[in-house]
Amino acid sequence: MAAMNVKNTCTADNLTCPLCYQIFKCPKYLPCHHSYCEKCLEKMQVQSKIICPQCRREATVPVGGVKDFDNNFLINRLVDELILKRKVEGETEVKCDECMGEDPVETFCPDCTMFLCLLCNEHHKRSYRYRGHAIVPLVDLKSKKEDISVQSKPKVMLCKEHDNELKYYCETCEELVCLYCTVKEHNGHNHDTVKKMANKQRSELKDITATVEGIVKGLSEAHDKITDMGDKIRQQAGEIDKKIDEHYDKLIEKLKEQKEEVKQRLGEIVSQKEKNMTTQLEEVESTQAQARNMKELDNAVKESSDEEALSAKKQVINQMKELIEKRNTLNTTPVELSNIVLYCSETKLPEFSQLTVGDYTNSEMLHSSGHLCKGGKPEFRIMTKDTKGQSDASRISQGSVQSIAEVTAAQVRYNNDGSYTTSFVAKLAGEVTLSVLIEGE
Repeated sequence: MAAMNVKNTCTADNLTCPLCYQIFKCPKYLPCHHSYCEKCLEKMQVQSKIICPQCRREATVPVGGVKDFDNNFLINRLVDELILKRKVEGETEVKCDECMGEDPVETFCPDCTMFLCLLCNEHHKRSYRYRGHAIVPLVDLKSKKEDISVQSKPKVMLCKEHDNELKYYCETCEELVCLYCTVKEHNGHNHDTVKKMANKQRSELKDITATVEGIVKGLSEAHDKITDMGDKIRQQAGEIDKKIDEHYDKLIEKLKEQKEEVKQRLGEIVSQKEKNMTTQLEEVESTQAQARNMKELDNAVKESSDEEALSAKKQVINQMKELIEKRNTLNTTPVELSNIVLYCSETKLPEFSQLTVGDYTNSEMLHSSGHLCKGGKPEFRIMTKDTKGQSDASRISQGSVQSIAEVTAAQVRYNNDGSYTTSFVAKLAGEVTLSVLIEGE
């Protein structure tokens, strides 16, 4: 179990059930990975369904009831450590863990996390079983004179059928079993002691850890890119808003109503873009949260007891599969671009449009990675359209299309159909950046 320093600040902020607002009691995972107290889930159950209050996903209650949902052993352990910490710091009444009597507690043993009265303390010190334990006076803990680390004791897990300690793990059935189970229900299955099986399980989780770290990094980069693009959209919208003001200041009073109409149209464009960006960000952030949860879960498995590690195996693998599937279908490229354009005329009501750009006509010159072969001659066709979708060559003047790349000088030609084509030859194999300027943008 993970060590916890008694002088560290520990709060219950992340250990509170979102439904009852109390410290978790027997926390359970829903399939959506949100956790609630077992009793809270029972209250939410309608027939055989539960709707998660946080993400609104529907979960089917197992045949055995709410109690058969996966235990959140990570929260369980943190709750145990919080309770232990409160006892150590004197925030909660403490009784002797050995005799459970009424005699006042005098000492604390960090090795076995036991509070002891004077009589039990003497027995503890003389016992061969506890030899070498560094017992600390309780008064020193409360006065913060001692800086020690304490850890909660792993709970003994018992077999529901035979009431024996679960000291073995059946790999065939993926569950903890007792000695009697190995010769009865699990006879002939692949099973071994929890220690050996836990070591094997931790080895298998190394690849999962590496995958999760890669996903977390990739999602973080995608989040930054999408956020940056959103900032650019809002920045450009602000600049256009100023252009609108400058244009309408030159018009007579009767055009003010038209001015507001144009601003409303701009707001609709930006609102739709931000709506699309917000939806994409929510998907990325949701996957980020799931990936971080997986990473924390993996860290908890590393620091957990053997029994807990084995109990969590199926849960970890299922969550990993879901995360990878979700990541593979997630679009991490910004769904919107900052390509809002304002058209102004002295006689017509200003209108907005968004550029329509063509694609490579010589796409066979490109590798699948997007790199150019040496000597390849790709062509990039640019077609501009007005707000009605018609070709509009008036917006491009000869020489306004430029190429910035490690290539020969770009050749630009007008196609007499409202479009321009630029081409160039790559000097070396590698990536090429093409910059196109239309009306200075």
